Amino acid sequence: MRILRTVGATSVAVALAFSLSSCGSNRVGTPVAAEMDVRKLEIGSYSADPGDVLYRYIPSMYFGRELAAMRLSDSIANGSDIDPSLTYESGAAINDPKDQLNADISAPFISALETNGMLYGLKMDKRQGEDDRPADGDKAVGITVYQFPDENSAKAAARAFEDADFSVAKDQNEAVHLDKYPDALSHWRPGIRTIGSRVAAGNYMLDIFARAPKPELPELSSLLQRIYDVQLPLLRNLPPLTKRDILHLPYDPEGMLRRAFAPKGFYGPNLSVSGYFTAHAARNFTDPDGKSLLQTGNVDAVATVSGVTKLWRSRDTAGAKALYEELRRRVKDPIDPPKGVPDSFCEKNANSYSWSDDRFRCFVRYDRYVARVISAQVLDTQQRAAAQYAVLANSW
Repeated sequence: MRILRTVGATSVAVALAFSLSSCGSNRVGTPVAAEMDVRKLEIGSYSADPGDVLYRYIPSMYFGRELAAMRLSDSIANGSDIDPSLTYESGAAINDPKDQLNADISAPFISALETNGMLYGLKMDKRQGEDDRPADGDKAVGITVYQFPDENSAKAAARAFEDADFSVAKDQNEAVHLDKYPDALSHWRPGIRTIGSRVAAGNYMLDIFARAPKPELPELSSLLQRIYDVQLPLLRNLPPLTKRDILHLPYDPEGMLRRAFAPKGFYGPNLSVSGYFTAHAARNFTDPDGKSLLQTGNVDAVATVSGVTKLWRSRDTAGAKALYEELRRRVKDPIDPPKGVPDSFCEKNANSYSWSDDRFRCFVRYDRYVARVISAQVLDTQQRAAAQYAVLANSW
C-alpha cells in the first residue's frame, strides 16, 4: 500500500490562501453615501484599472491545465460530505505525470499516465487536522482525479495503477471487492489501517487513498464506498475536455480575476497562486475557519491573485456586509485604514514575522465584494487596499 501522497508545499499555499484567522476593529474608514471619485485615492504607483485593461490573457496548454484543474475542483467532493470530521482540505494541480507522486515508487505510475495520454489532474487531501502527517486513530482521505482522452485509456490507467500499487507488497496485500462498485480495483494490507482503490468513470480515473482509525476491513470498505457514493456522481456530471477544449478554457468566467488587485500584473492562471473558484471548490482548499467565513458571507465565488490578494464575492450585499463585519470583529492589533477609502480597515498580522510579506493586512468592501491585501509595509498595504477599492469601483 502506498503511503498517502501529501500535496506538500503547493497545497499548503493553496489551503492558506483560502483560510483566514483575523480581523475586527473600530479603526475603520468612513462610509460615504454617494459614489466617490476613486481617482483621488492614494494608490502610489499602482493601477486603478481592472485587470483586462492592463493585460491580455494568452492561452497555453500549461495555463489551460491549471484552468482545467480549477474547473475539476468544483466537482470534487467536500470532505464534510464524505465524513463530517474531514474539515481540513488542500490540493494541487497535476500538469505533468510526475506531479504529486511518491518519487521512490513513481516509475510504473508515471508510465501508466504517459502511456494512456493523461491530459491533466488534481490531487486533493481531506483531513481531521491541520497537520497532514498521520496521527494515532485519525481518519484521512486522498482523492486524485486524472482525465484521459477516452474511456479505454482511463480503464487501462486504473488497472495499471492498481497492479503497480499492489505489487509494492505483493505477498502481503489482499484484493478487496465492493459489491456496490464491482469495477473498483481495491486492496488493503491486513493489520494496516489504509486502503487503496482505483476506478474509471468515463474519461476520468480516480485514485483513492483512505485511512481509518483502526485496521479493520469493514470500516475501511465502508469509508471507501462512501467516497465513491459522493464522488462518482460529481464526475459523471462533468463533461471531459479535449486538448483543444483545455487550450481555450475561459480564464476568468466570472470576472473575479479582473476585479482582484494584481500588484505586478497577471501572469496567467495558477491554482496555487492566481485562480478563480466557486464556493464549493473553495471549500476544498480551506479549513473550518475558512468554511465558516464562506458561510457567513453567503459567498458564491473566490479569487486569489499573486499570493497578495484574496477576493470574495457574496450572493448579495447583505452577505458581503456580514463577511466584512465578521472579519473586522476579529482584529486584534489595528492600524490606520487607507485614507479616504470607505468600508476599510487594516491590521498587523499577529501570526506573521517582521520579515514576512504578510506582516500587514487591509480589507475593503465594495458592493458584493470583500477583498484582503497584504504587504510587509504599512503604507504599501494601505496603497494596495486603496488600489483594490478603485479596481472594484472601476469594474463593470
